[in-house]
Amino acid sequence: MTPADYKRFEFSNPLTPEQLSFFDRYGFLHFKEFVSPQTVALFRQEMRSIEEQWVEQNVQKVNGVPIKYGVDIGGRKIVQRFAFSSQYSKVFADFLRTADFDALFPLLGPDAENPRVGENERDGLVINHYINTK
Repeated sequence: MTPADYKRFEFSNPLTPEQLSFFDRYGFLHFKEFVSPQTVALFRQEMRSIEEQWVEQNVQKVNGVPIKYGVDIGGRKIVQRFAFSSQYSKVFADFLRTADFDALFPLLGPDAENPRVGENERDGLVINHYINTK
C-alpha cells in the first residue's frame, strides 16, 4: 500500500468504528492534523529550549539514559534523542494528559487493562531529532 492508496482520517474522540476497523486491518491510522500547526510550532520551540539547556550544561544522561548528540548542517551541536522530555517541559507533559491522546488507548486492544502513558518509565517520552541531508 502506498501513501496515495490509504485513507487519511479526521481525528475524532472517541475513535469511530471505521477508524478502529482500518487500524485492525492495516495496523496504522493517519490523522490529518491530529496536532495543529500551532502546537507543532510550540513543540519545536520546547525541543529547542530543552536542547539549549542540555547542550549548555553538557547533560550526558537523564535518569541513567544516555543522551545522543550530533550536529546540524551548520555544525551546531544538537540533541538527537531526547529521553524523558516530558520531565523537562510542561507542554509535553500536558499533551500526554489530553483527552485526545487518551482517545488512542483503544488501539492497544481489548486486553489492555488500565492503559496509561509510562512517561517516567524506561526512557519516558522520547523525541528523536533527525536531520535528513546528503
